[in-house]
Amino acid sequence: MWRYALAFPNVGFIGYPVAVALFGDGALFYAAILALPFNLLSYSLGPLLLAGAARFRWKQLFTPCIVASVLGLVLALTRLRPPALMGEMLDFVGDITVPLSLLVVGSLLAGMSAGQVLRSPKLWLLTAIRLLLLPVALCLVLRALGIDSLVLGIAVTQMAMPVAVNGTLLSMEYGGDTECMAQITFLTTAASIVTIPIVAVLLL
Repeated sequence: MWRYALAFPNVGFIGYPVAVALFGDGALFYAAILALPFNLLSYSLGPLLLAGAARFRWKQLFTPCIVASVLGLVLALTRLRPPALMGEMLDFVGDITVPLSLLVVGSLLAGMSAGQVLRSPKLWLLTAIRLLLLPVALCLVLRALGIDSLVLGIAVTQMAMPVAVNGTLLSMEYGGDTECMAQITFLTTAASIVTIPIVAVLLL
């Protein structure tokens, strides 16, 4: 759970709107490019981290999400454009995944007490690492490499996002600790309301 939480921030549902709000509409292109490794690794490495090697099967690399990520990468690199009707259909499917995934996480949290989530020192430590320490570390590395300021800013803000909701869904699918993953997702998402502005002011 910890390894997944530290490796996969919520670059899509929250990351894209934050990047656009901070850097303008042009930032969406860079944010989408930076999210490509997330899409590929989340559905391949993700199940391995969450369920362990004993439950990992190579056929998981050919799931619809992996295939869709590869096709998206091919379309982006070749600049091919699918028919408008197909694009609208996929856009509709993509739009409904956000509320559905949040409903799943909410239903898992409904049976837990607030103290069960908020009184865990380990969860708060993980939240601090995920939301503050990792963005600071990435910022220092990218500045040392002389990365363009716009790309640096977008990358750092993406790293400052809470844990991806995908983790809870993958835990349900592959037999991981679903309740723990839901707690981590909830706490980091709630805390990010405070930490994202802090990161934006101090690092960008």
